[in-house]
Amino acid sequence: MRKFIQLILIVQIVSMGCTALAQDMTPTGDKSKHFIIQVGGLKAIYDEDLRDFVDYGETISLGFKHRINEKFSFVSFVDLMRLSGNYHRYGQRVITVSSPNGYCDNSGSHYWCGETLTIINAEALREVSLDTTMYMLPFTLGFVREIHLNSKITPYAGATFGYCFAMRDVHGRAIKESEYNGPLYIIPIDERDTVNGMAFQVLSGLEKPLRNGKMLRLELKLSFLDLSDFNAVFQKALIGYAPWVPPGTTLAYEYYEAPFEIGDLSEVWVLGLTVGVTF
Repeated sequence: MRKFIQLILIVQIVSMGCTALAQDMTPTGDKSKHFIIQVGGLKAIYDEDLRDFVDYGETISLGFKHRINEKFSFVSFVDLMRLSGNYHRYGQRVITVSSPNGYCDNSGSHYWCGETLTIINAEALREVSLDTTMYMLPFTLGFVREIHLNSKITPYAGATFGYCFAMRDVHGRAIKESEYNGPLYIIPIDERDTVNGMAFQVLSGLEKPLRNGKMLRLELKLSFLDLSDFNAVFQKALIGYAPWVPPGTTLAYEYYEAPFEIGDLSEVWVLGLTVGVTF
């Protein structure tokens, strides 16, 4: 909460400074201040782990534009983004590795045939089904360049930079099917995680005048969000009893292999198409 309040204060201070600069550079009597509201759709385009869990979504964007001169304007945006999707996998893990050294970090339960290592699991993973929803709230500031043509349509392009807060919710199940006395196959799921990171956006669009000084706005925006602090959505690993535990004590678990982390995000690229009004 303290970081959030500090960020809001920084945004307000920068906005006041840019507004004062714009007032000095804008001719008197010209309507240079505008508010923007936009709604539209989103598409997750990178990274691959992100696209495994979320795909499409929607967004609502609130913005402020202050014209500095005929070509450049200062802009600030607050975007509420929501992405959702379903992750569904089923089947039993069987991996074949050719290794003359006879070593594999994730050997788990396995057998050898010559120099070929086949990694198996005596406990079949029947199904993993997860519904994932990701909320992102970037605050950004920047500038746009407007190209005034003879027609009534005004193209523009620009970039903004700021900070993003994000939350991920995961709901689902993992169904396992035991065979004999095989090792335990654990699948811990990280149901909720919140992170924050830097945000960078590139935008371009068109504006067309309407009545009463309003303008119709069509915008394409590419958002880069650094959300690498997210934990993996879930892990898969074989575990068993530690053989060195002293007799008479409670049995402890050890990993037979390094856990497979699935859904470990790095950076997030989201493409959005919105329509709105400038007034």
